[in-house]
Amino acid sequence: PLLAPGHYKIQVQASGFETEVVEEVRVDITKVTNENIKLRIGRVATEATVNSVAETVDTRTATTGDVITGTQIRDIPLPTRNFLDLTAMQAGTAARVQSAATVGRGSPILDVAGSRATVNNFVLDGVDANTFGSNSLAGVPVPNPDAVGEFRVSTSLYDASQGRGSGGNINVVLRSGTDHYHGGLFEFYRSNDINANDFFANMQGKPVPVLLQNQFGGQVGGPVPKVKDTFWFFSYQGTRQKNGVSSLISGSQPVLPTVRTAATLGAAFGVNPASIDPVAVNILNAPGPYGGLLYPSGSCSGVAGCNGVGGTGVFVYSLPTIYNEDQEAVSFDRNLFRNNHLGAQFFYANITQFAPTGGGVTLGQGQNSPAKNDHAALTDTETFTANLLNEFRAGFTNVKSVTDGIENVTTNQVGMSKWDAGSYPGIPSLSISGLLTFGGIGVNSFQHGGQTSITIGDTVS
Repeated sequence: PLLAPGHYKIQVQASGFETEVVEEVRVDITKVTNENIKLRIGRVATEATVNSVAETVDTRTATTGDVITGTQIRDIPLPTRNFLDLTAMQAGTAARVQSAATVGRGSPILDVAGSRATVNNFVLDGVDANTFGSNSLAGVPVPNPDAVGEFRVSTSLYDASQGRGSGGNINVVLRSGTDHYHGGLFEFYRSNDINANDFFANMQGKPVPVLLQNQFGGQVGGPVPKVKDTFWFFSYQGTRQKNGVSSLISGSQPVLPTVRTAATLGAAFGVNPASIDPVAVNILNAPGPYGGLLYPSGSCSGVAGCNGVGGTGVFVYSLPTIYNEDQEAVSFDRNLFRNNHLGAQFFYANITQFAPTGGGVTLGQGQNSPAKNDHAALTDTETFTANLLNEFRAGFTNVKSVTDGIENVTTNQVGMSKWDAGSYPGIPSLSISGLLTFGGIGVNSFQHGGQTSITIGDTVS
């Protein structure tokens, strides 16, 4: 807190001593910066300029953790453009770098100093931005790399100002505008033209699953015209993804007859047709996304010991998940008076996601998972004297997420009775040992959640 991250110039004057100027002193997020200055006896009119880099070892605090600069964030390739993957660069952390086939921005998992991934603390521009339901990094606001100024993961021995979690403290700041106009455009496109096929899909003669991703946008910033000491920055990123790799289904499945009646099923599996429940026949003929059926048949192709109808084959299928995200980040900075700095940051993200095979079971009927992030931060820093500063900060973070499993097949359609059918008319999820699960929505596939955290704080130093 107190000083915004960036490069500063220090000038020291005292009667009877030469003026000392230190250029390019870097101040990092949440990090104490030391610069030792020696004044030489002489006239004030004499000026000595020192080009120095501040010490890299923090001798003032015991907090451990490294700063990842904005240049590093933008220069390192990231498969999902989620900068939180770079937490793996910190000493004392264990982070899973996400696959290139991850849907959207993904869900980074970070373990710090042996702690669980659910005990970290995430702060954006000095404002709490955690998700209190799962306390994971899955739903937190994630600006694109071109909008991030820098971030730091404090891994141990941090002070009370960074409390709350026993794991790591992740502090992130958005970029700010400068006194010159700067901007840029970007586009990252991926196709599946040179992707290798899945082993089982290839064995079944299936085509390569679709994997198309387009991430585009830009950033621009500079001074506000005709308004002194006021700067702005804006960034936008759009993501459009069709991902059939993440939703690829592959597993053991019985080979069923083309016409599914009690008689044909009994003949295929050596069962008395009279002992087959009509509800089971109705479920096997219920409509669904797998070739028009809810429960598809396996195939004997490439499966040893499978001799046709009645055997156990393999089912391989891919329907692409559709993921769209639009996000904007905005920063305003103004020096109100000689010793006062006011900063405001805003972030917004809107996500739509549909998985046609989702729903909490392997052979699901579809699932919608929209999400939204709103974030705002306001910081006012006042320098009263050379050794007395005050920082006031306030803001909020709103996180909304929905998981809506689709239930197109109801108990009434298949002749099944269920005690809660009035509230949840879909058929239950069904599982057979060794085979793909199917039916209605599974656990945690119908959730509506939202939270708003408000931060108000003041720091005197």
